[in-house]
Amino acid sequence: MCTALLFFALIILLDENLLSGLPPCVLEFFLVPIAFWPYIQRVVVQVTSEKANRLEEAMKSMGLTQAAYYLR
Repeated sequence: MCTALLFFALIILLDENLLSGLPPCVLEFFLVPIAFWPYIQRVVVQVTSEKANRLEEAMKSMGLTQAAYYLR
């Protein structure tokens, strides 16, 4: 959450001081998705690892050995 807040503070500072000649909301259009990138990445990694763990558990319950799982 701290990363997103820092990006929003950067947007406000740049918008008020340096980029006052640009139309409003131009800078936000590019920087807001970047602010949430670490959280999106974390969610994607957690979902894929959960899916892999669930697949491994399902294969174990069907009788697959560890060696066969990792040698596939």
